[in-house]
Amino acid sequence: MERRQFLFWLSCGWLSTWLPAIFSHKAVAQDEFVSVGTLTQLKENGQILNEESPTGAVLVIPSPDDPDSLIAVNPTCTHEGCIVEWDSEQEYFLCPCHSSKFKVNGEVMEGRATLPLDTYTVKVEGDEVLVQPVI
Repeated sequence: MERRQFLFWLSCGWLSTWLPAIFSHKAVAQDEFVSVGTLTQLKENGQILNEESPTGAVLVIPSPDDPDSLIAVNPTCTHEGCIVEWDSEQEYFLCPCHSSKFKVNGEVMEGRATLPLDTYTVKVEGDEVLVQPVI
């Protein structure tokens, strides 16, 4: 096989692997709100965890200071990518992998993580909970 043929087939293989992954993600404009769940889900579970949102993973909780307002963060720990869990009694997000703790606003409290969790603006329309990345 000639070098040119080899490179052609190598390129075809690479493209066939990556193109579907690239085009399967929905592009969301930074100024768009996206539905991540419902108030019914929030009331039933105490939180909404949507790992398949077009904006990225989203965890929505009632604010500890004001149960009528909602807080949304990207629950992906900034240390090694584990999904953090909300501890409603202690009022912080806890990473189950290496025990990093994050305040309700996403700031690092302690642990190996050095960067805060990304946050979202939240609004409710009817029963739908919508989020928008904070720029």
